[in-house]
Amino acid sequence: VTASGGKIDALVPWLSVREIRDVRWSLSGAVDHAVDLPLHPLAEDERLIGYAGADPDALASLFAGQTLVRVPLDLTRPLAGPIEAWEALDGVVLDAAAAGRVDESQLRGLLAAGTAVAIKSDRRPGGPWPWQKQGAYFVLHIPISGPQSVFVPEGAYAPTQVWLRGWPAPFRRHIILAAVLFTILATALTLWRSRWMALSVLALCALSAGAILEWRAHQHVQLEAGGSVIVLNESTTQYDDWTYRAVLRPADGIVAWHPSVRPILAYPRQPADSDLRLICAADGQPLEFRYRQEPGKSLAFLTRALRAERPAVMPMLPVSSPLRTLADTLYAGPGDRIVGQLVEDGENRWPAVVVEKAHNPPARLSQ
Repeated sequence: VTASGGKIDALVPWLSVREIRDVRWSLSGAVDHAVDLPLHPLAEDERLIGYAGADPDALASLFAGQTLVRVPLDLTRPLAGPIEAWEALDGVVLDAAAAGRVDESQLRGLLAAGTAVAIKSDRRPGGPWPWQKQGAYFVLHIPISGPQSVFVPEGAYAPTQVWLRGWPAPFRRHIILAAVLFTILATALTLWRSRWMALSVLALCALSAGAILEWRAHQHVQLEAGGSVIVLNESTTQYDDWTYRAVLRPADGIVAWHPSVRPILAYPRQPADSDLRLICAADGQPLEFRYRQEPGKSLAFLTRALRAERPAVMPMLPVSSPLRTLADTLYAGPGDRIVGQLVEDGENRWPAVVVEKAHNPPARLSQ
């Protein structure tokens, strides 16, 4: 977190990538300070419910058979700071006044994280979302498909197995043009009847080699490929954009912050191996991810968005996208269908895979 005047007063997103009990912090490399905040992971049958001015048990029917861990929220600022700092909540219960302090972007962030939202109100909340009336509450929960954790040990990196990592096409074209130009110049020099001809050819070779090496050293070594998985629900659509990063030589990388962008990790030590960090401003707003990458290794980022609509798309068959295996493994459940693919604009963009969910009543939450 970037300090402002040597001070930090902010709420920031913090992603724990392993079980942590002893939390410490330091400012500008100064002495570490202990945080008197005992931490423990929730049990498999526990669900975290934040509430402000309303009864957290309003979501009990949605989490049947689960133990609710209730956390009171600030009535005046129920979801202060970046909404990503609150995505550990399984549910949020608010009265009408507290709900009025939650804007549409925050609601979208909660829904994209799979968080259920209940609002105690006599009037249906505004917007296009499919709210359901349950007693004194309007409840909204959209089942999320695909990864719901940053750790995905199987399937997430399957598309990279067919990813041909190499210099980008524009760079290869420039190399060919440079080779053609060198050949023309070298041929012209060999036709020069002079005692300086041999030295001129050697000088041309040396100058060309030096120029190419210098040019290559300044080339962008980051490689990027990816595509989307589009999940069609009965009245909503989930858009998951997958981006894979690789390098041709060791280099530092930056991924600019966008709402709901997350790294996807294949093994627990991957954050340490890549020195992966989230950089935040002094007010807690995330700015970017920074990391260090070695050749032969990939790093995946997933950006998720939900829309309260079902677009009229016409997917094409067969599905040849490298994302097909990922969609089969992580998105398509019993009764779901992969209905085709859509061509996406942009260099190194794979066709989007379209998954249609089975139109059954949503199951009660189990995770």
